[in-house]
Amino acid sequence: MLLFLLACATTGTIRVAPDVLPVLPAPRADRYTRAPGTPRDPLVAAVADGLPWDETLSGVASAAALAELAGDHVDTCRLRWMAVLAGYPYPLIARATASAPPGEVPETLLAEARKQAGRAVDIGLVRARGREADRWFLVVGEHKLDLPPIPRDVALGETVTLGAGDWVVSDPLGELRKVDQSFQADTAGEWMVSARAGQSALATFPLYVDEVPPESPPVGCLVGTGDTFDRATASINGVRASYGYASLTRDPALDSVARVRLRGLVAGEPLPDARAQLKSAGFINVPVAAAECRAATVEACLASIWWSPEGRGALVGDLSDIGLAVESAEGDVRIVLLGAG
Repeated sequence: MLLFLLACATTGTIRVAPDVLPVLPAPRADRYTRAPGTPRDPLVAAVADGLPWDETLSGVASAAALAELAGDHVDTCRLRWMAVLAGYPYPLIARATASAPPGEVPETLLAEARKQAGRAVDIGLVRARGREADRWFLVVGEHKLDLPPIPRDVALGETVTLGAGDWVVSDPLGELRKVDQSFQADTAGEWMVSARAGQSALATFPLYVDEVPPESPPVGCLVGTGDTFDRATASINGVRASYGYASLTRDPALDSVARVRLRGLVAGEPLPDARAQLKSAGFINVPVAAAECRAATVEACLASIWWSPEGRGALVGDLSDIGLAVESAEGDVRIVLLGAG
């Protein structure tokens, strides 16, 4: 088989016999880490020769390829959640998918994979066998920081070691915690961890303390229908319901502050400190939270808030009142979300 594959490679075509079944990396792991290596699938190994193939990221590609074969749509939010379950903590920056006859390679996807060589990236690349064709999936991750292996599921009270870097961590209520290379997981639930370089996130991932991660992303990217403001309200209440909270009550004072912040955001002005602004509006001695986002859709915008340690308290915090301002124009959605309670 190997001789056959190499002989084909010399003629410019890489393939194996159609009855050589794909070998898929595991789509699940219990810790975040990179795993550079060599594919066990001989056809993928030939394609990935000279590329920074990573087994953890290829586990993400495995999950995506199998989902597509099952007829599911793998959008950006779902792919990122597959990375959480597989244990890949770095940003996903590109993806491609294609079908080919069993044992053959889709040339466009091969060209896309080879374009990534020489960059600070990891390559996740697999093929999965369908009824009539192989489904190939390529996902590219960007790693600019080497992290130690970090467990995704943590026992209550355990110390989580993150390693050197500039870290931002929020607890299950969205409150920021001070971190110096490690922190104590002293509250059960979902924490959010992010390594930064200036304003850029080098790695962002949730940790689960005394609970297991859900199978689906808590905030999805599926675009709804109807008015953008109504969609934002429904999405926010849906997220909160999944965490066991009641729907938030609209507060006119919070709405007013949200509109002021949105006008500044649209004008490109530096925004004042949200907590000070809310204090001036009368929200004193109560928990408050604030977040802003900008994306192509309401759903993607709210997803970015969920992934932000600084902003996610407005979505998942134990609050009672909400202020919301939304603007949408030509595929550009901006949202300001405020909470108090």
